[in-house]
Amino acid sequence: MQTANIQTSGHNEAKLQNDIILSGSTGYNISAHYTFLLYENFLDLEAYLGTGSTNLFTGAMAKYNLFPDIQGQAGLSFLLGLSYLRDDESASVSQKINRYALSTGALGSKAFALSSYSHISPYLAYLLEILVAKSGTIVNHTVHTGVKFATSTLLPWSFYAEFAFKLKNSFNSFNLGVSYRF
Repeated sequence: MQTANIQTSGHNEAKLQNDIILSGSTGYNISAHYTFLLYENFLDLEAYLGTGSTNLFTGAMAKYNLFPDIQGQAGLSFLLGLSYLRDDESASVSQKINRYALSTGALGSKAFALSSYSHISPYLAYLLEILVAKSGTIVNHTVHTGVKFATSTLLPWSFYAEFAFKLKNSFNSFNLGVSYRF
């Protein structure tokens, strides 16, 4: 759940999100995310850790804002990440699977005001993931579309809703999240 918004110096963001997996073997995951600035307005890093139907997943995703989502222009960002997934496919210890994933993609968003006290940021992203395990390599293609919503009365809190659509070897999911900027 990311938009092409800019991170400013001295401000970080913590997020909590759930993933409801709607295709294949259905499931539920929950994860915590922490985003911090690497280079003013253009480069930030998000680290995450989660569990649920997938026993453990952790990693980091860098976001480069080629065009930051600022007033008067839509945002365009590129993503690059690395993650580790631990999944028990059955109760047998021999069936435990360790996967490493390299992710890359593009993300577009545009923030705009709904009123004088609230704003919304719809976004669309394409994500390519290369999952590597002893059992072989899988290439996933997924499209994510969602919205980030905030009101001045609840700032610095923001809320997310997202759908992920499977294009190839991936899964459909519905995600909800909350973030806190500090």
